[in-house]
Amino acid sequence: MVKAESQQGSDQKSQALISLRSVSKSYQGPQGLHPVLQGLSLDVMKGERLSLIGPSGSGKSTCLRVINALETISGGEITVCGHTYGQSSLPVHKIRQFTGMVFQRFELFPHLSVLENVALAPRLTKSWAKDRAEAKAHELLERVGLKDHVLKYPSQLSGGQQQRVSIARALAIEPEVLLCDEPTSALDPELVHEVTDILQDLADGGMTMLIVTHEMAFARRVSTACLFLEGGRIVEQATPDEFFDNPKHPRLQQFLRILHA
Repeated sequence: MVKAESQQGSDQKSQALISLRSVSKSYQGPQGLHPVLQGLSLDVMKGERLSLIGPSGSGKSTCLRVINALETISGGEITVCGHTYGQSSLPVHKIRQFTGMVFQRFELFPHLSVLENVALAPRLTKSWAKDRAEAKAHELLERVGLKDHVLKYPSQLSGGQQQRVSIARALAIEPEVLLCDEPTSALDPELVHEVTDILQDLADGGMTMLIVTHEMAFARRVSTACLFLEGGRIVEQATPDEFFDNPKHPRLQQFLRILHA
C-alpha cells in the first residue's frame, strides 16, 4: 500500500516485497525532459494485489518497467525482495528472478516452441537443468490449459493462448511478485476471459500481483486495493469498493464518469 514518508514507512520498506521511494523517471523529448514518474512511493506487501489505474501516459506501465529494471530511473530508490537496485551485491538479472513479468503484447520468442519459451527463463536465471525446466514448463502449461500445445509455435496460437503462454513463462521462475502490464489490452474482447480467469485463479491462490489494467470489472474483482495515477503520481488509493463507489479525487471522479458514459 502507499505509505507516507516516516519511520513507519521505513519499517514498511523492510517488510515489503517491492518498495519504491520517491522514484522519478523522465524522458528526453523535443521540448526537453518530460517527467513520467514524479516522486512516486509505493509498497507492495506479500499477498496484496494492487491495480494501477489511470489515463494513458500517467506512468502506469513505466512503474512496472522500472520495478523490473527494464527502464532506469532518474531519481529515488527501488527495492525488490530486500535488494536495492544499485546497492545490492546481486546483479540486475538476478534481482529480476523475484518478479515475473506479463507483457501487453506477449513478447514470446517466435522461433521457439511453447515449451521452449516457458522453459528458457529458469534455465537462464536460475541455471536449472533442461529436464527440470521442461518439467516445470509442462506443469505450468497444463495449469493454463495448454498441455496439448507444447510443441506449437507462437504463430500457431490465438492471442489468448499466447498470453497464457506468457503467464506460464512468468511463473516458471517461481517469482515472489507477478507484474502484469495491461495483460488483456491486445486481445479480442471474447478472449479476455481466457486470461482474466487465470489471473483470478492465481490471485485466489495468494499470488502477490501488481497489475496495470483498463478492465475495471476485473480490477474490482481481483484487487485488494486500487491506485489511481495521474501525471506520474498516485493521487488516490482505496479498497476496490471505495475506489469505484466513492472516489474522492476530482480527477478519478472524472475518469470513472467517462468510463461509464
